[in-house]
Amino acid sequence: MKRSWDTFNALPEDKKPKIYTLTPESTKQACCTLQRHAGQEGEDSGASVPKRLVATNENNTRETPTFLRSCSAGNRRSRMGVTACRQLMSCLEILWHSWAWPDSVVALTDDLGAGPLGDLFSDRTHTARLEWWRQVAMPEQFAHLPEHWCRLRTWFRSHKPDDTVVLWVAENPMEMSGYLSILAHLPATAPVSVINVTPSYARVYNTAEVSYVIKRTGEIAADELEALMEHAVPLSKSERDEAVARWHELVASGSHLRHIVNGQVASVGVDYWDPFIIDQAHRVLRGQPSLLAVRLVGECLGRHPQITNDALVFWRIRRLIEAGTFTYTGSLDSMRTCSIRLGAQQL
Repeated sequence: MKRSWDTFNALPEDKKPKIYTLTPESTKQACCTLQRHAGQEGEDSGASVPKRLVATNENNTRETPTFLRSCSAGNRRSRMGVTACRQLMSCLEILWHSWAWPDSVVALTDDLGAGPLGDLFSDRTHTARLEWWRQVAMPEQFAHLPEHWCRLRTWFRSHKPDDTVVLWVAENPMEMSGYLSILAHLPATAPVSVINVTPSYARVYNTAEVSYVIKRTGEIAADELEALMEHAVPLSKSERDEAVARWHELVASGSHLRHIVNGQVASVGVDYWDPFIIDQAHRVLRGQPSLLAVRLVGECLGRHPQITNDALVFWRIRRLIEAGTFTYTGSLDSMRTCSIRLGAQQL
């Protein structure tokens, strides 16, 4: 470690990697924000502030009575999963000069965009989901689920009837499915608002020169979250009833895969991704005999307008190999050691 640090220090300043830089401007901005909110609390202790506030995607934080309670649907195994909570909590620390208690933050780290659905607190549902993920993914990709379910149950038990809930969600199957599941399991008396970060981010930050589509909540930087909090929209009773009914439809369908269709989460067949995977394989394999499965997975994740996780794509590749669509060399236990070729029926 010391040798690496000495090597880093020996580099010219313009050659050193710029991992993170805290500029005087950003420090001043954070301090001004903190002072502004601290001043508002001092001037009017009866001001209308959120009752409890919860961030996204991990609940290892503390809570104070000045926070608005919320939860977010997300995916721990994706690059947005764990960081989204930390980003939001960092923003809240600046805004309210405080921390949150352990039950203030909850994340839906179980990807409900895939697998069997049911009562979130049912052992039967948990068993069915674990069995399904064992067929699809490697053990390390779903080993966290029992801990997640325990954490989610604790959060629901700590919820009081008058606690406001704010759901942070992006327009993707994982987060939208999680959003519906949370609404279906909350008490009907709990006030609920939702921040749909996909259109909210576009309205606040996109310009004629720069336009970015948010696919996951965790793609949003911490210093961009404050402006999005103003876009929390209270859900009416009819909107909540419609969302809960939609959740029960997804459960009753028995489907093991969800997708966004016409702006709504819909049940689709498990082979939904297969045509797209085949198209990408044909495109990448032009001029070369084979490619690593991890490359094909990456092409599918990067080029499809909607998101899923890499385990699901690799699972479908393995099923296409079984069907003779692809052939392979190497090991099917890892996408990094498996090389893919087009099968005879695709040539």
